[in-house]
Amino acid sequence: MNKIKLIYSFCVVILLTAFGCEDSFLDEKMYSQLGPANFYKTEADAIAALNGVYDGFQAENYYGRTMWNLADYPTEMHYSFWSDAFDRYTYEDDENKHLYPFWNIAWKINNRANSVIERVPAISFNNEETKNRIIGEAKFLRALNYFNLVRFFGHIPLITSETTTIDENQFMEQVPRAEVYDQIINDLMYAEENLPVIQEEACRATQGAAKALLGKVYLTMAGYALNYVSGELEKGDNQYYQLAADKLKEVIDLNVYKLEDIYEDVFDVDNPNGKETVFSVQYMAGTGGWEGGEGNSWTPVWVPKGSGIALVEWKSAGTPIEFFNSYPAGDQRRDASFMTSYIDGNGATIEYPTSPLVAPHLRKFLSDIQEGPDPNFSAIDGKDYGCDFPVLRYADVLLMYSEALNELDAANKTMGINDVRVRAGLEPLTTDDQETLRQQILQERKWELTGEGHGWFDYVRLGVLLEPGNSNGDRSGYLYPSERNYLYPIPFTAREINRNLDQNFGW
Repeated sequence: MNKIKLIYSFCVVILLTAFGCEDSFLDEKMYSQLGPANFYKTEADAIAALNGVYDGFQAENYYGRTMWNLADYPTEMHYSFWSDAFDRYTYEDDENKHLYPFWNIAWKINNRANSVIERVPAISFNNEETKNRIIGEAKFLRALNYFNLVRFFGHIPLITSETTTIDENQFMEQVPRAEVYDQIINDLMYAEENLPVIQEEACRATQGAAKALLGKVYLTMAGYALNYVSGELEKGDNQYYQLAADKLKEVIDLNVYKLEDIYEDVFDVDNPNGKETVFSVQYMAGTGGWEGGEGNSWTPVWVPKGSGIALVEWKSAGTPIEFFNSYPAGDQRRDASFMTSYIDGNGATIEYPTSPLVAPHLRKFLSDIQEGPDPNFSAIDGKDYGCDFPVLRYADVLLMYSEALNELDAANKTMGINDVRVRAGLEPLTTDDQETLRQQILQERKWELTGEGHGWFDYVRLGVLLEPGNSNGDRSGYLYPSERNYLYPIPFTAREINRNLDQNFGW
């Protein structure tokens, strides 16, 4: 399927204003009147603005890297070579390398989505379905953004109107978590009603993506969440398991998505938006990864420094050998997910644990690197790689479906997990015991989805974040998580700007 380049081509208002001075050269002058009010005139304007919402998710401070730092580093599946605060649980609320930049870009994305949702209805379209589709995509993206914000921070403002002045909506108070989820559900219901099953441009949100995300939302609402005031871990209402199961079954019954026959094909840059992709954040190599580019910046994170197999090699993250060895014999996902050898520029094979490959490295996103002599790199800079970030894929849908059915102790609860296991080369499960299957589904999610931004979210939802073995806390210089780590702190800078923001429990 083709991948389109979503470019943020929005207009800005440039105003030079001076107050309290009569000198003519400081008189108020308007040099441009381009802005949302007179930008939204045509269908093309609406699409350009919508592309700007998609574009925000590409940022390094979002899916371009930070999502991985916040959701994968805090687990036992990965660790940093450079004393990253998130895999060590040593971060605090003034950790501005990732926390505040994520918070900041997330609210910018929210405002872009609000702008589309508010202004597109006034535009005249030849086809009302097209107008509703554009609004539906914007509501899907707003829901995804709010879902990430509420899971990370718990206690957040709810802003559903466009901010057009410097102080408007800037000092909003937080609302109860339930209100945020109500908005997410409403947005996704609109999206599933107004998005097509298949988009002409395959990278756009679809009806299936809306249903899958709604299923994940219901599953999350049924699980555990930290009370951001009392610090108590509270279990959600079990009724949401049925809602989750029903919605995920709708995704399955669309008969649009299938598991790839070969696991590693899911991540092949030559197979973008393949049959297993429900929704992904798109990247494109060869355009640059810095300002204005469309490449991703997380691929070099896992490249061993000095290996010569990528244009830039950050050597930021490795995988503990204990997790690598946890895969059962014959599981095809292990060798497809991790690099334990490579061919260097001299044609020599370097195998773990030979330096610089001192730990297994995640390789599922490294299909566009070049091994051996005379590499021909597709990247033009160190943040210019073409692997998409898989936000929702069919294997996740199947595993969530089994999880929901298992919590309901319903029939057919092993169907989803067994489809995933068989694709991996493993025997199907025969157990019917609820607790045994609960543990197995979590383990299967680790093996299947490692490195894809699910780990911390899974541990929180299932209430197992503090269980031994689910972090790297037994390593020198690491801390074990505590109750407060079921939420991230509201960033210090955000609270300095908006004094109406209350901090989460324990921070």
